[in-house]
Amino acid sequence: MSILTATTNDLATTFLEASGLRTVELQALRVRDVTTSCTGTVWIRVADLNHSHSQERFVPVLASRKQAVLAALKGRGQGALLFPHLGSTPPEDEQARRTRYARALYHELVELLCGNEGVDLLDSYEDAVFAVANALGEKFEVVMDAYLGLSEKRLSVFA
Repeated sequence: MSILTATTNDLATTFLEASGLRTVELQALRVRDVTTSCTGTVWIRVADLNHSHSQERFVPVLASRKQAVLAALKGRGQGALLFPHLGSTPPEDEQARRTRYARALYHELVELLCGNEGVDLLDSYEDAVFAVANALGEKFEVVMDAYLGLSEKRLSVFA
């Protein structure tokens, strides 16, 4: 493996972990799809690639990974693909990465909602779960169970 390939793969992994994107979504990502809001949040626009159940969505980059993502954009044209030669990732690696992202984003959002107060997971953080579901392009129930590991008992809190 060349140094260039290793660096590209490391950078791609950073993007995947920072955003929870699927590998196929990262392969289609262009520089113009990454923007910074006036609050400093970095967002990634993800197009509906296969016109199936998912729609265009905007994915927040984890605050802890923001600088690495922005650094990857420097010196590239707006229309340039970020990872034109990226290979596929085994599904279990992708699922584990997306789960880590979902949990990290959920905790970032709950912290924003609750500040530094103690967080009680039995409290309703429906807005945070919906935001994570939107970022992943998944259904609320799937995120609650498969990604965040919140039980049906906790789901009833939102009813």
